[in-house]
Amino acid sequence: MVRIETVLADVAAQPLAEVVPQADLVWAASMVHHLPDQQAGIDGLASALKPGGVLAVAEGGLELQTLPWDLGVGAPGLERRLLAAREQWFGEMRAGMEGSVRMPYGWTTALSRAGLREIGSFSALVEHPAPTTETVRRFVVRHVARLVEALEERISDDDREAARRLLDSEGAGYLGDRDDLYVLGTRTVHTGRR
Repeated sequence: MVRIETVLADVAAQPLAEVVPQADLVWAASMVHHLPDQQAGIDGLASALKPGGVLAVAEGGLELQTLPWDLGVGAPGLERRLLAAREQWFGEMRAGMEGSVRMPYGWTTALSRAGLREIGSFSALVEHPAPTTETVRRFVVRHVARLVEALEERISDDDREAARRLLDSEGAGYLGDRDDLYVLGTRTVHTGRR
């Protein structure tokens, strides 16, 4: 029998072992990179493992891509510029965190430094190729809208105008009317055993 419990905890403030009983599996997805000291966060997560238990950290992979390079609206390469702006934002966010500590090594090294063994990684492919479906179109429109909203102050006026046109459901360039959208990326999970 498998029993799953969810717990709200601040692993930046205290080891997970102080909050939950020892576990066979601790799963951390897209959260450790938000901690000021990522290594301390990995250490705190690993503290909750039973002997033989596994820590799985889903961080990184290949950025999701969804758009053709030339959309016919604005300058070609809009998605790459949006992703570059997000990368710059992320670096500034990490540097600006109170108590931020750099982790100048990868996730598998962090797991090893936390005292885990049998370190490994695997990636899952996310792929919905063109020609696309209505579900993929809706996802891509929401995905691009979120990127643009989050990065609006970091992109050029020309890219903001192109994005406005691409997201205008009444306009001729609306992304939701295209059949050449796609979703392609990977999600990487890094694991280690106590």
